[in-house]
Amino acid sequence: MVSNGKGKSCALLLLLTLLSAVLVADVRARSALQRQDQPGGGLIDTRFWQGILNKTLDGNVEQAFNMVIGRMSDDISGAMNRFTGFLDTVRRNVTSVIQDGMRTRNTAT
Repeated sequence: MVSNGKGKSCALLLLLTLLSAVLVADVRARSALQRQDQPGGGLIDTRFWQGILNKTLDGNVEQAFNMVIGRMSDDISGAMNRFTGFLDTVRRNVTSVIQDGMRTRNTAT
């Protein structure tokens, strides 16, 4: 990916920036302890981040970068699934309220 020291520093800075973006972008409201207990779930996966650090220190910055991008993609996908589920629940609740209102109006007349 990069061949000189300046490029490696830039790649490492980019990797750390992406890492901070992943940490900030996580929208789950669970505590760190709950997330750590989940197998392979959440950003507090110490083995995953240790692997990223090891890859970076070994000079495999591109592979570490790809691993972070993959994790970001999975987290974004999970957040979108939760958001879609939330919107479906809102839609069902609104539809139910409208139908109940129509039934009430029809029985009142």
